[in-house]
Amino acid sequence: MAKKMYRPERKVCRICGREFPNTHEYFEWSHRELNYLQTFCRECSVKRSREKYERMMQDPEKYEAYKERARQKELEKLRAAGVQEKQEKTEYATTPYAIRQREKLHNDPVFAEVAKIRRAVRSCVLSQGKNNITTSKYAEIVGMPMRDLHHYLLQTFEDTYGYPWDGVEKTNVDHIVPLCTVETLEDKKKLFHYTNLRLIKARDNHAKGTKLDYQIGVCQ
Repeated sequence: MAKKMYRPERKVCRICGREFPNTHEYFEWSHRELNYLQTFCRECSVKRSREKYERMMQDPEKYEAYKERARQKELEKLRAAGVQEKQEKTEYATTPYAIRQREKLHNDPVFAEVAKIRRAVRSCVLSQGKNNITTSKYAEIVGMPMRDLHHYLLQTFEDTYGYPWDGVEKTNVDHIVPLCTVETLEDKKKLFHYTNLRLIKARDNHAKGTKLDYQIGVCQ
């Protein structure tokens, strides 16, 4: 097992130089940072935003032109991403695996319900527990609020590999005891309890398969 990365309890703001507890109360969220917190404090973040706005308002025409460029750039990015996503979905929908999955969703009610819970848990990881799909019904199944599950799964990744998930590397929510070991819907729901879940790399999840005694190796 890799050694767990040390995370300091306090952090110095890189703008004002003051020291604060290394928590969300003093630093805004940021997926670009290893510990998901900005490198400058909330007060400096507000000050930076206010100064930027004041500079823009000194020349309203320049400000409007800047907003229009930013809007067009974002639209182009969304269009390109949408075209690529549509193409990938079309290609995936015609694969034998996707066809079998659709048939099972229509013909197997247990499989369909389990698929909904899977999407809720995965969505929790990607959206910090704030997605609409993560309702109280799923929170009751996993045994904790979905926002807490988000942080719990991130911690399982760090405990396993010794560093926080960067939000980019491909991961899967793994069932330590695989779902295929039970038959009924009620028994499968029990295996969605948070104590049976962990966030691991996709390649490790594929290598584990349905094994009960699989050991994840040290991160290379």
